[in-house]
Amino acid sequence: MKIKGSKAYQEFVKARSRAFGEHFDEFVQSRDLDIDDKYWSEQDKADFNVGFDALLAEWALRKAELLAAEEAAQNGES
Repeated sequence: MKIKGSKAYQEFVKARSRAFGEHFDEFVQSRDLDIDDKYWSEQDKADFNVGFDALLAEWALRKAELLAAEEAAQNGES
């Protein structure tokens, strides 16, 4: 799949995807869970979502910073 955007944005999307995949894999392995969350306890689901929400917030901030830097570069700012 082709990712639209600058080279930096394309790399950002790839890194974000890896981070989310790693988060899932590490969580599942650390608790010896099935990869299908329908077999998880409600507590496991809640714990996963806490980490997932933190990851979402972190990557949303990184995206905003990247887009702001790219916009500044397009406008000739440093």
